[in-house]
Amino acid sequence: GAQRDLKAVLSDRRLFSGIFAVHDYVGVALLDAANALGFATPEDFAIVSIDNISSTGLHSVSLTTVAQPFDAAAEESLSLLIRRINGELAGSPTLITLPVALVTRRSTTGRHSTQDERVANGAAAR
Repeated sequence: GAQRDLKAVLSDRRLFSGIFAVHDYVGVALLDAANALGFATPEDFAIVSIDNISSTGLHSVSLTTVAQPFDAAAEESLSLLIRRINGELAGSPTLITLPVALVTRRSTTGRHSTQDERVANGAAAR
């Protein structure tokens, strides 16, 4: 699991300052693995992930994450699908870019973010 993978990265002896996890569940697993291996986050290395699931702020070292607009993505996807089914949209796939927000927490700053920081970042846990 995460502890084995983190050991492999650390045994390579490359210097790095942080890890970007593919999603929050991996980020939390890496936080646990770092702790089990005797490393301090963010003092030894920072961990950032993506999704902003509600439990990431509750971990002993809260996880910095990139919040995605899941509801807006679902709405846009459904709208495109309906338009394509109705023949209103043809040809190449449509690219839609939605905004994301960095939710800075203890895994990168060494301190918990405040509600004001989360609001200023435009993010709310889902």
